[in-house]
Amino acid sequence: MLLRSIACRAPTPAALGAEFAKKIAAAGAPDALLWLTDASDAAFVARPRTRAARPSARGRPAASSAAAASTTGRRGPRAARRRARARRRRGHAFHSPPDGLPDLPADAWAALAAAAPEDAPPLLLLAAPPRRTGFDIEGWLARMDAALPWSTKVGGIATESDLYLGGDALDGGVVGLALHGATLDAVVGQGATPVGPAFKVTACEGNVVRALDGSDVGAALDPVLADWNPMMGDLKIGVRVPTRAAADGGPARADAPDAYVVRQLLGMNREASALAIGAAPDLLAAEDVAIQLHAFGPQAAKRELEDAAARLTGGAGGLIVPCVGRGPALYGEADVESRALAAALGRELELAGFFANGEIGPVGARTFVHTFSTVVGLLR
Repeated sequence: MLLRSIACRAPTPAALGAEFAKKIAAAGAPDALLWLTDASDAAFVARPRTRAARPSARGRPAASSAAAASTTGRRGPRAARRRARARRRRGHAFHSPPDGLPDLPADAWAALAAAAPEDAPPLLLLAAPPRRTGFDIEGWLARMDAALPWSTKVGGIATESDLYLGGDALDGGVVGLALHGATLDAVVGQGATPVGPAFKVTACEGNVVRALDGSDVGAALDPVLADWNPMMGDLKIGVRVPTRAAADGGPARADAPDAYVVRQLLGMNREASALAIGAAPDLLAAEDVAIQLHAFGPQAAKRELEDAAARLTGGAGGLIVPCVGRGPALYGEADVESRALAAALGRELELAGFFANGEIGPVGARTFVHTFSTVVGLLR
């Protein structure tokens, strides 16, 4: 797979669109294209992209599939776009409304659903809430996990509602690329280290835990909290999720570490034996679910990303999606995580991405929307 990342800067959206078109023409028609912009009028970027691709009889580009998001938040280049180009590989670009599944031709869905686990195409996702309605993105991801359980899904939530499929402007939902014939290694850096033992959730109401290991939450957690030092970082809660094998009815590997998705600690009331966690109720109601206190901080975040990257075996580049609360806001300087990835892998990577309002990536057997995390998808 040949990957290339290109950044464009220009003083106005119109000039940006012209520069974007020039770079696409110079690079040649890609098989798949994912672009991001913080331009005030993203249509100026979408138009030249559409003109640069050859239209098919169905009115869509024959040479490339494209999905895009308009982002604001932290300012980087006026437009950054990433091209994934793969000989003998195919890319399906799609859009999904918030309450449905991707709008794909029947043959495309058949190819996705019939793919063997080792051939399941990875999905690069850009999500955005519509302007006038909400969007249960984790609910949408649960439907996608049920429909395409073997496809690894990574991406993020844009800071604005404008999405594009080809040259078509869309109001929220999800746009994405399904990359057939590619392999994607996902890294979800949650930046948190476990503190104290794990506790089995033995009673809960919605997202409020009422008992841990058969005891009141205060009796269970107070011995750990007594040794808590604010210098350790921000206090969060890890919720254990099943491994892929366990989710499919098989035994979890004995040497596999427990997988925890880190969530916000919303509050604790000892008298009422109540621990409120920012997690979906179905996650806490799962059989044999356990929680563990975690400490979040910059050193843990950087070390976790380096350790995860060191375990990867390849990858030419891909997508990096950090939370808006990371980057300079967490480390005090820019590019800390991209440099750490390059150092751990021993080479520079063709990376592009954006600071998101929620990061999409897998933990265990499930795809989640994360906060204060960095999600990396490396293609090979």
